[in-house]
Amino acid sequence: MIQSHWRVILLVSLVTFVAYLVPTDVSVAQERMVPAIGLSIVAMGTITAWGFQLTYALFQVPAGLFGERFGTRSALAIIIATASLGAAAAPLIMAPVMERFGWRAVFLLSGIIALLTCIVWVMSMPAHEPAVSRTI
Repeated sequence: MIQSHWRVILLVSLVTFVAYLVPTDVSVAQERMVPAIGLSIVAMGTITAWGFQLTYALFQVPAGLFGERFGTRSALAIIIATASLGAAAAPLIMAPVMERFGWRAVFLLSGIIALLTCIVWVMSMPAHEPAVSRTI
């Protein structure tokens, strides 16, 4: 069995991979998506920017907690390798899906990947009980 701290590192890596995979899907699909839904490229840029900002905002606290627990050196090394992989994998995975099934399939597949990642996270992440605060 994988030691608990390595399991956490692997799970955070998986979540980071998916966190960068999903927003990058927009750049893969936008060439066909923008005309299909009647958006301008400027509106699409705004949507993409908000998507990235929201992702960053949501993962700031968990990433900080991970860094405090295992050290910033380890945390940043893991996050930089998996973030790059997620962004690099999106075109490789999603472009063929878009060519075969259309731009909507890119987001359906991303949703499935994100949901499965969430399930793996909840089922595998070690549970920690909150510390009991003492009043003086």
